[in-house]
Amino acid sequence: MIRLSIWIMIILGHLILFAGCQKPSSDDALIPDQNGKITFANKVISIEIDPSTKMNFTFRKGEKNLSLLVPAGETLQTPHTLIVNGEVVDDFLMQTDKTRLAEVQTEFGAGKLLQVYAVSTDNLQQTIQKELQITLLEKYPDLALIKAVYTNLHPQQTLVIEQINSNVFQLDRRQVNSGEVPHNFWNFSGFGKIIGGKHQNIRVNVLPISADTDIPNNSEEISGVPLVDIWAPEMGMAIACIEKRAHILKMPVKVDKERIVNISIIESPEIILKSGESFSAVNTAVIFHSLDYFNPLNRYAQLMADQGMVPKPCPDFGYAPFWCNWGYRTEWSLEHGLDRLDEFKALGIKTITIDDGWFDEYGDWYASPRRFPGGDEQLREWVEKIHAAGLKVVFWWVPGIGGPRTAEEHPEWLILDKSGEKISIHWKNSFMLCPSLPEVVEHHRKLTEKFISEYGFDGFKMDGIYVAPRCYNPAHHHADPAESYADYEDIFKAIYETAMRLKPEGDFVLGMCPCGSFCSPYYLQWGNRPVTADPPQRALTTRYRVKAYKALLGPQSSVDNDFRERYNDYFPVEFGCG
Repeated sequence: MIRLSIWIMIILGHLILFAGCQKPSSDDALIPDQNGKITFANKVISIEIDPSTKMNFTFRKGEKNLSLLVPAGETLQTPHTLIVNGEVVDDFLMQTDKTRLAEVQTEFGAGKLLQVYAVSTDNLQQTIQKELQITLLEKYPDLALIKAVYTNLHPQQTLVIEQINSNVFQLDRRQVNSGEVPHNFWNFSGFGKIIGGKHQNIRVNVLPISADTDIPNNSEEISGVPLVDIWAPEMGMAIACIEKRAHILKMPVKVDKERIVNISIIESPEIILKSGESFSAVNTAVIFHSLDYFNPLNRYAQLMADQGMVPKPCPDFGYAPFWCNWGYRTEWSLEHGLDRLDEFKALGIKTITIDDGWFDEYGDWYASPRRFPGGDEQLREWVEKIHAAGLKVVFWWVPGIGGPRTAEEHPEWLILDKSGEKISIHWKNSFMLCPSLPEVVEHHRKLTEKFISEYGFDGFKMDGIYVAPRCYNPAHHHADPAESYADYEDIFKAIYETAMRLKPEGDFVLGMCPCGSFCSPYYLQWGNRPVTADPPQRALTTRYRVKAYKALLGPQSSVDNDFRERYNDYFPVEFGCG
């Protein structure tokens, strides 16, 4: 009887400790309930994990406990699975004796870490161990950080990991509103849905979900935010990758035949795992919220700021009205705008933006002899005329690419595909440079010095900011071809650092424009004025993007609308977009 009482007291002690009434130590284990489930909770969210490592999340909103997920027993997939040696590995059995709960100090502040271990039980029986690291933070009680670590337990066999699936969830509106259609949600897709026939860069990020929704949301195709949000009036749920460097991911949003919304984070690393070796999936966050996509994007931004990704301030003139000669496309002349400088000033315009067409070849950044017969000297004098009128000059270019001249002079800088061919992009006659090479980064430092010190520019409008493809150039000795993708941000970092060195007061605009799409936060941290970037659906997408950038960069940020129509020959205008 005494032993039974002691055992009951131990169980009660664990339950009280788990509910947050005491501080756990690093060797606390969680006791499963009679069905083998364990529950990890704080004041806002609760996570149930069953013996197969399927999960259910509950969001406490007011007096209600809400969940959008199909009940765990009915889910189509386990949230964290693999494809190994050509086989799907999705059957796991929890090792409850290894489950641990501990207090931790993280980059995001204090929290509690739950470690759950499980082993595969399918054709690769007992071969793969999955460790789930789930952290609930004091500062952000509305989210859970989740990372999966996989270990090859086979004494001899080598495993080839072809795909890792994280945060695989099925959402059903009926779970919070029984009278609703299962897929009746709105969605923010960080890499967007292709829309329009111009080119695949024209994408929308915010749209209602329909019965035929199928958005690949592939980060290798386009710039964007590694976050997907699904929301309705009752609540919303977002999943995000919170790695410090960009990773190649797919974050698909798809409605299945049962009209259930499926979301996930997919990596395709092609990793060879020897006996005893481990591989970590990306760090992720599962974020719960009310209202729309603004809240989870803002929470994501806070998590990234905790890791050092801090927005940069925009100078005062970056908030003022400006005139851009893109109203004339590439047919502008040196007289366009210069004959109206007094009128610009009277309107409160502080800046003239010189867009595409000041050069001859994309990627070879030299003043066009056709437009500037006097070469660099004439361009510099032209800029000085604008300065003499009391106006700033921002100019357009595309970092990360090389034109015919650059490719001929430095073929060793080029990204090559698997077949050894250089990678052409939609900017005519230009090729992608490999940002993993220090020489390429230094090239951009020197270009920035030239543009500021020699030409006298006061800011950049950097366009075509998409992604760097995987690089298979054998001369670059990449440990992983995806290094070039992750290192692309280093080009923008070099531009920012050089500009701030030459303009120590920070009086320089760094516009970030991924034409037609949304800008990656990995690049945004090295700019100070994002651009809504030729938005499809014009006004509607502009509003969605401005709101998203405000969520990421704060209410003080300046946002530039990049779609201007001609008006009365000289004044393509916009008002109040950011």
